[in-house]
Amino acid sequence: MYTDPSGLKPELIQTVLDRYGLRADSSPRPAGGTAAPKVMFQVDGRPYLLRRRRAEFCPEPVVRFDHSVIRRLARAGLPVVEPLVRDDETTWVMVDEAAFEVFPFVEGLAMMDQDSAEQVADAGGQLGRLHRAMEGFTPEGHKYWPREFHMAANRATLADFLATPTASGVLRPVAERMLRMADRVAAALPDEEVDRLNHLIIHGDYTWANVMYRGPRVGGIFDFDWCDRHPRIHDVARGLIFFAARRAGPLDPDSIWHLVQGWTGDEAMTEMFLSGYAEQVTLTDHERRLLPAMIAETWLCCRIRAMRKVPDEQKMAILAGDIEASLDFLEGAGWPWRM
Repeated sequence: MYTDPSGLKPELIQTVLDRYGLRADSSPRPAGGTAAPKVMFQVDGRPYLLRRRRAEFCPEPVVRFDHSVIRRLARAGLPVVEPLVRDDETTWVMVDEAAFEVFPFVEGLAMMDQDSAEQVADAGGQLGRLHRAMEGFTPEGHKYWPREFHMAANRATLADFLATPTASGVLRPVAERMLRMADRVAAALPDEEVDRLNHLIIHGDYTWANVMYRGPRVGGIFDFDWCDRHPRIHDVARGLIFFAARRAGPLDPDSIWHLVQGWTGDEAMTEMFLSGYAEQVTLTDHERRLLPAMIAETWLCCRIRAMRKVPDEQKMAILAGDIEASLDFLEGAGWPWRM
């Protein structure tokens, strides 16, 4: 019997398809990703993706929020894919307290080429277009979530981990260095300063794993689970890390290890990304001043939060392995928060 690696059983998949009024041409097959379980299927030769949202993303106000953001961006001409609409005009179904959604699958897209300055520039430009489309927009539903990468909260997670027996070995000094850097970043990003930043609905997970290309141009922006009203420079910081920085390994969106692999800064690619963004949005002086610290916060929190996706015996490796080059870059770049 077919079972998706994430646990979607055939009878559950069929229940969801029935509620959409869909009949698959053949058995669904597993799709990729590091979080939400997904399967691919075809109807009359057209490909679709069925996705079960993670538990925290299943409440109706949250689903409505995310789907209204996607619709807004589609109307603005952004390369996003709207969820399939059912006969009752809803865009998701609930089964056993879990929310399921179906999207048309866009074929012919490719991963980012790290050597393509055009692709990096367009990633920045599309992010700028996304932010412009979100100006003044109030989505349906609500979230009101705290900032995922708030340094104080993630610093506590790191400190708690370092107090466990698992946090030992040759990487321990690197993890302790990360904790010291977390303290400096938190001091550079006090809540009252962050509150003064320009807030709007951001993507929240703007990485090469969620942005696909058709040639030199962005052909699809996906996964809006983390969209919410937060400082727009959080998206910029994340974009600079995941599009403008250089990585030695391949880009595999199905592997959390590949997603958070170490990197080094690249001045030319950074300029390309920021130039693309600047064609759409002009950052304020306040945003520019806090952006370096936001980059450091984002990267530290990416590693800290990655620990929740691996077994205990691998947590130290995914936290502190292959990270010293990026820490050296951040500490040596003359950022305003450097102490």
